Amino acid sequence: MLFSVLGLLFMASGAHARQAIPLPNAGFENGMGGWTITVDENNIVQATPEAASLGKVGLRVNSDPELGPFEIVSSDVPVEPGTTYVVTFWSGGGGVQPGSDIGVKMYFSDSTGNSLTPAEASIRKWPGVRVSGGRFFNKSTIAAAAPDDAENLSIHILSGKGEAGAVDIDDFKIYALDAGEDWSPKLTAEQPVPPFDPVELAAFLEEIADNPYRNQAPPKVVLKLDDLKAHNGDAHPKWKEVADLAKEKNVTVTFGIIAKGMDDNATEFLAWARDFQSTGLVEYWNHGYDHAAWKADGKSLKEFKGSGYAHQKEHFERSQQLASEYLGAPFTTFGPPFGATDEDTVRVLSETPDITVWLYGKTDDSAGKVILERCWSLNIEAPLFVPNYAAFVEGYAHNRGSEYFVVQGHPSHWSGERWDQFVQIIDFLVEQKVHFVKASEFSDKAVVSAIQ
Repeated sequence: MLFSVLGLLFMASGAHARQAIPLPNAGFENGMGGWTITVDENNIVQATPEAASLGKVGLRVNSDPELGPFEIVSSDVPVEPGTTYVVTFWSGGGGVQPGSDIGVKMYFSDSTGNSLTPAEASIRKWPGVRVSGGRFFNKSTIAAAAPDDAENLSIHILSGKGEAGAVDIDDFKIYALDAGEDWSPKLTAEQPVPPFDPVELAAFLEEIADNPYRNQAPPKVVLKLDDLKAHNGDAHPKWKEVADLAKEKNVTVTFGIIAKGMDDNATEFLAWARDFQSTGLVEYWNHGYDHAAWKADGKSLKEFKGSGYAHQKEHFERSQQLASEYLGAPFTTFGPPFGATDEDTVRVLSETPDITVWLYGKTDDSAGKVILERCWSLNIEAPLFVPNYAAFVEGYAHNRGSEYFVVQGHPSHWSGERWDQFVQIIDFLVEQKVHFVKASEFSDKAVVSAIQ
């Protein structure tokens, strides 16, 4: 049944499957087989289950200036001059705190093994990138065209430039682009969801079913839905639809309110918001007073970036006051419009004890708040405003074992197939038996422990 449903979705999407070029031991399931390293690998790399993003094993790379420079090199892959090659891989690392970065580059060589300068790719990508460790695995894409006289392509993992630290890296794939092929075509009204490979999606689902949480507790999930405001005096129909779905599925959601709508005293909107609040299934959080962006003196300004301390303080206090007046209590969670903040925001937050949790906040300057980090590879929408079930499953498969996910979306933009994709994502998470939670629950460690 799974494959027949996926096949129908596949045909509807207009997708075509990209065939990856075989790369020996691309996921390190055989340790360092197929890869060479310029120094004693025992000090630098370990093929270990703790580093896996897919499969049973990944590569943990320890970059330390005291260990000296190193280079880890894949086996050669034959190439055709003039063809653009795309390399994708996943890096980050299962709870490893950010430390040193490492480099990942594409190298072309001729028949004698001499290194050649990569030619410009047919897509907007560089032939190399630097990545670091962190809480989540994220996908990177690099690309270059094979230059004249190129016969082979190899992938090189290079030592970092910063502090000592570990980076987990896994699941390399190489693709050749056809002439004129676009790696990431823009969406149209007739194609509201990106194409995907149903065979690959089925493989992700199979791996998740085999080991849903990597022997950890099921993850906690915060459904971070942005930009709720009064719409013609009432709530937008799509927000009401999300609320109805939450009640039907018994799913907790968090709605980011643009507080100015409450300042306008939209009676029907407020009555609906309080009615949904009474179910206990929603947490409203501070998403700014007006969500404004503007230009002044040639500079781009946003409500909480570049607008100045006085402006930010006034908007924050007014939003908190309106929540108290119309929702019964001040907001306890903050998520900035556009994700844009500066040092004045940190100051305002530090002066606002009601706020205990900062969504996607600054980990290096937290203002004394609990920071819930973003997993860039796991989001409701991919791209922005477009719920994408297949991309969500891919990101989830690579990040199993994580303690939590905060996934973002904008319901006002979901109609037709986009809505159907969102429902698929919710059904998938329900099937995974995740814990849907309010963001504020992370400020109470006893509550967090109790729901694990």
